[in-house]
Amino acid sequence: MIYPAIDLQNGSSVRLYQGDFKQETLVSADPIRQARLIREARIGGLHLVDLDGAKTGQPQNFELVSQIVKVFAGETEIGGGIRNEQTIRRYLKSGVDRVILGSAALKDPKFTKQMLEKFGSRAITIGVDGRNGQVATDGWLNQSTTSMADLIAAMTDAGAKRFIVTDTATDGTLTGPNIELLEGLQQKFPEVRIVASGGVGSLDDLKKLKQAGLKDVIVGKAIAAGKVTLEQIAEVNEVLAKRIIPCLDVADGRVKKGVHFVNLKDVGDPVAIAAAYEKQGADELVFLDITATNEKRQTMSNVVEAVSKQVFMPLTVGGGIKNLADMERMLKAGADKTAINSAAVANPSLISQGAERFGSQAVVVAIDVRWNPAAGKYFVYTHGGQQKTNLEAVAWAKKAVELGAGELLITSMDCDGTKDGFDLKLYQTIGRIVNVPIIASGGAGKIQDFVDVFKQTPVTGALAASVFHFKELTIPQVKQVLAKEGVPVRQ
Repeated sequence: MIYPAIDLQNGSSVRLYQGDFKQETLVSADPIRQARLIREARIGGLHLVDLDGAKTGQPQNFELVSQIVKVFAGETEIGGGIRNEQTIRRYLKSGVDRVILGSAALKDPKFTKQMLEKFGSRAITIGVDGRNGQVATDGWLNQSTTSMADLIAAMTDAGAKRFIVTDTATDGTLTGPNIELLEGLQQKFPEVRIVASGGVGSLDDLKKLKQAGLKDVIVGKAIAAGKVTLEQIAEVNEVLAKRIIPCLDVADGRVKKGVHFVNLKDVGDPVAIAAAYEKQGADELVFLDITATNEKRQTMSNVVEAVSKQVFMPLTVGGGIKNLADMERMLKAGADKTAINSAAVANPSLISQGAERFGSQAVVVAIDVRWNPAAGKYFVYTHGGQQKTNLEAVAWAKKAVELGAGELLITSMDCDGTKDGFDLKLYQTIGRIVNVPIIASGGAGKIQDFVDVFKQTPVTGALAASVFHFKELTIPQVKQVLAKEGVPVRQ
């Protein structure tokens, strides 16, 4: 995975030479637009650094980072001035996927270990910057006597699994990365992921890093200098990881599950279940109040808020969301995305209004679908799957994307709860006509079902409830098999 870098200083995007704040080059006075261009190039990951924060020891560009994350709507990480739990929580709740602890890892290893235990290694990356094998801190202004290898060893013992290694002597030079250092560290610590940073000046450098066993690399100045284009990065980037997404169907504040949307059984408390899924390694969580529309009541924002305080993976909330005020309420309660179904069918302009106000990435259009053999078509159902419409599902999916939906959550009512597998034909058909992420829902019963839907359709996420709720399958089991089958997943 190649991550373009945006380094923020005084509200602009800049590049430094060998980490020297006196040798900066302006890349863009509008880093938000820069992030949008990266996203439009179909690049799924972005590396952000708050240079002002790195110097002062506390975030200086938080609001700007939040806006970039909203616009980019992909995988993001942020470093620079992150020294306390409050800052970590604030960034994660803003939508950032990972925070980078650099100076804190060296100066306060006890704190870093506590944060790894609290938020998990998927949310905490360790930044290891240095020269001649020795760690540098405070925006590279100070050199320590600790070796990079010793810091990685200590942090590995503390539970860290991902390290961004930057040789400050090569950073910003375009002369090539320190492959000897990076390869040596990856070989010394094969159980962790070493992310190469600094010095990349050509596509050939990227090939050399891959040959050396490095799976992730950060590229900054090479893009600004035109040595490597965004289009080239998109071509050589690995396929984005597929997502395993548990779904919490909630009625009356409790998680429920049924078959074909009826005969609901109580599963448990949504807060406890959400926290358990995060520990298992779920990539996202969908939280649906499945009776809200029928009973004409709003999704319980207090339950959403309670769930959001326990999980730091992306959270999509739907059910009973009728207007922009409802969407805003859910987002303020802690949701990363809002899912609209019945309201979108009744008022399609809600999709475009939501996308304009909150960004397309915050608007998920949920479509409940049932096959009609007589007509030979899929039709859309609303109100928790209880009311049939005259909308043909494939056409509605296309229109929803044209109106601004950033993602589609498509549930096959025919397959829902049956555990007989996903409706592959449905997702193949819709996947051919839309260019946004699709989450497949309905029918997961065995691991092979996940393999089939990812290998045979273009969906980017697979949602399941029963098999996870009743512990018939675990998320680690599913991901292990997917990885063996060549399906990219986040471990």
